[in-house]
Amino acid sequence: MALEIKKCMAEFLGSFILVLAVAMMAAATGNVFIVALTNGIALLAAIFITLRISGAQITPVVTLALILAEKEEPARGVSFIVSQLIGGLAASCSSCSAATPSLAFLRLARTLHSCRVLLPKPWEHLCSSPPSSWLQ
Repeated sequence: MALEIKKCMAEFLGSFILVLAVAMMAAATGNVFIVALTNGIALLAAIFITLRISGAQITPVVTLALILAEKEEPARGVSFIVSQLIGGLAASCSSCSAATPSLAFLRLARTLHSCRVLLPKPWEHLCSSPPSSWLQ
């Protein structure tokens, strides 16, 4: 039983690493080449971490294919799929909370604007008539 939990945690971690790395890079750059490269590196890292523990299935599609090919027990496969889906969901929630602009950044932008520091074009809208709550 403890070994099965360890395997499920490995699948959770592998999916978490893959989804978090790709989502954060997509939010940071938006460059397709960089995101694809990040996907490959994150998948390599996830496989390296989980290969000896759970077989590095990482995604539900791979697990489903192994179940259908009768290479994986259905009960274990379903537990892996649930772990992978929860890992991907946890990573997407983490990346959403980390990728949103913080209030501290907005205050910094307002301070820089008031000191006549020129901001790049995409950030100029942050300084135009800010709410009074920023200054508190």
